Amino acid sequence: MLKKITALSEALRYPGGFNAMTKSHPRSVTSWLIVNRLRAMGVTFQTILDGGANVGQFARAAHLCFPEATIFSFEPLPDIADQLEANMQDVAGHQVLRTALGSYDGETEFHRNSYSQSSSILPMLEKQGGLLDGTKEIEKLSVPIGRFDTLLKDHTIQTPALLKLDLQGNELEALKGAEKTLEKCSHLLLETVFDQEYIDEPLFEEIWVFLRDKRFHFERPLNFSKGSDGRICQMDALFSRSGRGGEP
Repeated sequence: MLKKITALSEALRYPGGFNAMTKSHPRSVTSWLIVNRLRAMGVTFQTILDGGANVGQFARAAHLCFPEATIFSFEPLPDIADQLEANMQDVAGHQVLRTALGSYDGETEFHRNSYSQSSSILPMLEKQGGLLDGTKEIEKLSVPIGRFDTLLKDHTIQTPALLKLDLQGNELEALKGAEKTLEKCSHLLLETVFDQEYIDEPLFEEIWVFLRDKRFHFERPLNFSKGSDGRICQMDALFSRSGRGGEP
């Protein structure tokens, strides 16, 4: 409870925080904090690619902080994508792409979780005390999957661009399908883990090594989560193309 109160207090201190926390929809304290911590660094974006958009929590916060940016939201669950479109229909230029993200184009099996934000291409590990404790898989379904480079080939990506990925363990595969897209991005915001929650989920170190070869540098954490033992087990990690400043 104290952690939630502290987070809300910080959220309200940012410009527009009261309206963001009381009037915007959908709203998320975590997304609002992350986007404002990013804005406080002095960066700006013309395009935001929101991978794993769910119902638009991050997209809404990003629009409030970077109103000039065009936002592309990617969401594979059909009913969740419907909610996403409805929630963001007031944002000019916002586009919803109803697909999972990966390193190939086609179809894939997708695991719907009882907590929709924890749904994933990867099946959950059976473990006690993790971040997914209290949730469960409720169905498997087939959904489209695509590479960023394929999905965006007919779209104009104005720079500077931010790529955000919250794919519950499939972030590295999505990055592998974004060779050309990464060249247009100044910053990446990735959910990364130090303890696996899904089968074959890559850890932070593996993603960091991959991105170093693409000339991205780890900047800083923008948010993190702790396990029941107090250790940091998940981090929203910010990378930039050339280190401080993020200019390609």
